[in-house]
Amino acid sequence: MTAIEPAPQEQIHQAKLTLRTPQLVVVDNFLPDDLFKALYTHAIHSDYRPVHAAGIAHKVWRLEDEGALRGADHYYCTAGYESKRKPLYPFNSIYDRFVDGVRSAALQLSDVVGAEGADWKYFSLTPFVYPKGSSLSMHNDGAGVYSGAYTFYLSPLWNLHWGGVLMVLAPETRVAHPWLEGRSHSNAFWLDSTSEAQIDLYPSTGQFILPRPNRMVFIHPDLYHLVTPVTAQAGDRVRISLAGFFHKSA
Repeated sequence: MTAIEPAPQEQIHQAKLTLRTPQLVVVDNFLPDDLFKALYTHAIHSDYRPVHAAGIAHKVWRLEDEGALRGADHYYCTAGYESKRKPLYPFNSIYDRFVDGVRSAALQLSDVVGAEGADWKYFSLTPFVYPKGSSLSMHNDGAGVYSGAYTFYLSPLWNLHWGGVLMVLAPETRVAHPWLEGRSHSNAFWLDSTSEAQIDLYPSTGQFILPRPNRMVFIHPDLYHLVTPVTAQAGDRVRISLAGFFHKSA
């Protein structure tokens, strides 16, 4: 009589904390593999528009950054908080499981993205696609309306030489320029990068974060950061992500 092989035990998903600073957190293997694959499939079947579409220039993307695409829908995720913005969580889609994961992680990272209820009321979710040549210029996510932000990478494969790298400047970086008086950095220089180049970004150091698959990044609103251009070596491969902000109020 042949012995019966025991059924293999179901693998327990374990996320990996890759980087933890007072203002920046990187978590790899953020989601179970089946959920990651389902999110990727959902994202590639979503509708997208150029970031400067609908007659509005979103100034965090400079004119030279054009080519990036953002999801046609922006999702708003909250628990027990009413917002007039649509669609509202739960969405009855795979995004619901992703939202649960983001919220669970955010509850443990109040020093980076703020505390739910006290600092933020809800968070947003938008898919983004960066094809060859697209980028995102230097900015921070403060502006007084966000307590933090996140980005989750969905591209199933990404090479260092394909660009699309998140560059985060050191937290002690200070950006001083007469044009910044009463303006956000991204709005001040979106039509004049020559003037921006005259800024001395001391100490001109920081960290780079590759858009590896199933990687989540949480970032403090005061940190200056940018996304380097996706290079020609990427070919027809695109950098896909889900990103959003923790909103202070409605």
